[in-house]
Amino acid sequence: MQKYYFNIIIKYSLSLSFLIGLTSCNAIFEKDISEDTLDLILPTNGQSYSTNKVHFKWTELDGASNYKIEIVQPSYANIQEFILDTLVEGGEYYYILEPGNYEFQIRAENSGYQTAFVGPYSISIDSVTDLSSQLVQLTSPANLFYINSLDVVCSWQPHYAADTYEFQLRNGLDFNNSASIPHVMTDIYTTTYTIPQSFLSEGEFSWGVRAINQNSSSNFSSNGFTIDLTAPNDVTLTSPADNFNSTSQTVVFKWSTGTDPGTVNSPVNSVIELSNDVNFTSILYTQNNIISDSLEYTFSNAGDYWWRVYAEDEAGNISVNYSLEYKVTVP
Repeated sequence: MQKYYFNIIIKYSLSLSFLIGLTSCNAIFEKDISEDTLDLILPTNGQSYSTNKVHFKWTELDGASNYKIEIVQPSYANIQEFILDTLVEGGEYYYILEPGNYEFQIRAENSGYQTAFVGPYSISIDSVTDLSSQLVQLTSPANLFYINSLDVVCSWQPHYAADTYEFQLRNGLDFNNSASIPHVMTDIYTTTYTIPQSFLSEGEFSWGVRAINQNSSSNFSSNGFTIDLTAPNDVTLTSPADNFNSTSQTVVFKWSTGTDPGTVNSPVNSVIELSNDVNFTSILYTQNNIISDSLEYTFSNAGDYWWRVYAEDEAGNISVNYSLEYKVTVP
């Protein structure tokens, strides 16, 4: 029993040391930006807008990988609604707001450090009936989304000054530069629209919505989406070979995912399953969304195990078959 407890202590200590070392490495390799200050360019404090599209802009900070933006209504001292809490990359961001008073704050981040927030700053959106400088806030499908169905329902936020909406479907992901418009629907009184399937197929599309009232209309807001109806190729296992006798409880599994053979070549990832029986009646371990064609796994106990892999593309299509089931024996 003493040996058993000693082994547990050693394994626990090594695992803890590894985690501490890993955390320390992240801190070492990331630049410490905690004392830096983010330089905000837009909006200015107290700025009032007659358009509902707000441009947030700042000077990108050396060492920052993304930026956290928060927007509340009407103020942090009296939060009635938390409008936005998101991470973005780059030095600018656009967001559509309804008329009202808001406060926002922004900070820079990386995996190890973060700056203090700049702000909060106040902005206000005026209520105007002229839609020419307004935009509609689209909700789904999100921009550049992959879909594995011809059943596509588009939705957007209601605009306070709109009487109706116009919907357009265009070929290609770039709505503004596409001259091919296979479908238009006007006089929409709701904030959802189901695209007729006869206008859709496997390929790339974009959709746009604009608000209309008796006196004016907004510009189109648009998102792109890709329809992929084809399952990716089956996976081929490469190593270890079937009936492999490992000399270690840590095994590196490798396979070949292949490609998406359809008209649209969606990004493909892998799913691996490990089991202690050949029929996989119980799954010991599953790992999803594997980008690389390999996985390292450490078994807790000696014995015979089986592994298999299948492919899944960005649209959610799954390979027709699992790979073969290979057996591995660990000491």
